[in-house]
Amino acid sequence: MLQDLNLSSTVLKHASALKNFILPGGSPVAARLHFARTVCRRAERVCVRLSKNENIGEAAIVFLNRLSDLLFVLARYAM
Repeated sequence: MLQDLNLSSTVLKHASALKNFILPGGSPVAARLHFARTVCRRAERVCVRLSKNENIGEAAIVFLNRLSDLLFVLARYAM
């Protein structure tokens, strides 16, 4: 499952080099992907807090982190 998120490296090859700070937006699709990324990052933070009190394993946190990376790359590509 986590290997499938390596799609970000494939998409990143088609995106231009990152030279400036990225502001959310650019196009409607990019804006939605940036919004999805913020939701994903929020879920990751919740999982990290939960993991301090409960044994939830590491897979959920790693998955959410990689998913947010993928959403960032897709948003750059959609601009």
